[in-house]
Amino acid sequence: MAKYGLFGLLAGMLMSLSPAWNLVCIITMINSTKGYGYGLKGWELKEASAKDDILSMMKETLTTMTKADSVKSMGYLVASFVMLIVSIRKFLEIVNLVVSKSDANMIGTRIFRFTKYMLFTLLMTLLKSASDRNRLEGTTFIQMNMMAAIGFASWVGT
Repeated sequence: MAKYGLFGLLAGMLMSLSPAWNLVCIITMINSTKGYGYGLKGWELKEASAKDDILSMMKETLTTMTKADSVKSMGYLVASFVMLIVSIRKFLEIVNLVVSKSDANMIGTRIFRFTKYMLFTLLMTLLKSASDRNRLEGTTFIQMNMMAAIGFASWVGT
């Protein structure tokens, strides 16, 4: 969410959006960063290392994304990689627009799309992890699956 807020702020500044939009993005960055910090330290506010936690998360994600225990898991793995490729392509498009000194409004719209793809990639990765742990029957994951289905369905015919 912090990255979403950061990219939203950047896009909003490029597109000269309302100051209220910029404020919402800043609040998003602050609250998600604070939330991560409290989650890292726990309710007891014990000593913790963000570096170790981030490295551990990266290792766990890499492990999750290099195996598929079932057909269902393989489906989520493929969907995660598809969204990752779409995200990378959109990021490269943004880089090309910046290098070619394109219109700021055009760059801003591409940044908005990139953030959506980035969140969609995360959603599919979370569902892949839940599939590996046989947790897809939980209410949260059912709702996440519904969001993913709507997201993929919105691309049909475009």
